[in-house]
Amino acid sequence: MYNIPWFVGGDFNSFLNVEESSGCMVNITVMGIFKQFVQEVELVDLPMQGGSFTWSSNRKPPTLVCLDRFLLSLHILTAFSDVLQHLLDRCISNHNVVMLRKRVCNWSPRPFKFFSFLLEKGFVDVVVSNLHTIKSKRRGVGILGLLKESKNAIKQWSGNQNFDINKSISSLEGRIRDIECKVQ
Repeated sequence: MYNIPWFVGGDFNSFLNVEESSGCMVNITVMGIFKQFVQEVELVDLPMQGGSFTWSSNRKPPTLVCLDRFLLSLHILTAFSDVLQHLLDRCISNHNVVMLRKRVCNWSPRPFKFFSFLLEKGFVDVVVSNLHTIKSKRRGVGILGLLKESKNAIKQWSGNQNFDINKSISSLEGRIRDIECKVQ
């Protein structure tokens, strides 16, 4: 129908199949209108990776529905055959975030970010100690040398630390993900 690559994504407040809902009444008419729209504009609904439902009523028992998605034209799929939609963990909203991404991504090593460590206990001590060590070893070190040596010291220090808050957050997110999967 359209000769340009395009896609649309978001919360459609409707779903395409009865299997995309659990614990709620199904409005066949609304579902049919949405399905007809998708077919008429020749969009493709990719399978969802990482879960089945994108919205929860947060009640007991919960209503679970797949309201959020990306719909892609065939031109997009031709250009990016390795694209998929992936369900991310829910945090604050009653909607999960849906991400459109390539199947395999090698982003290379993670870049060093100085400010990632600013609030960690002992960070200032490591930097000050490193600067004193550099100063005592060499006199004529320029600013670039100081920064490079400090970066290496911070990386080494951060690799030896137990940043409990990061582990706690990851652990809690994992438990939430497990509970959501069991509910679904």
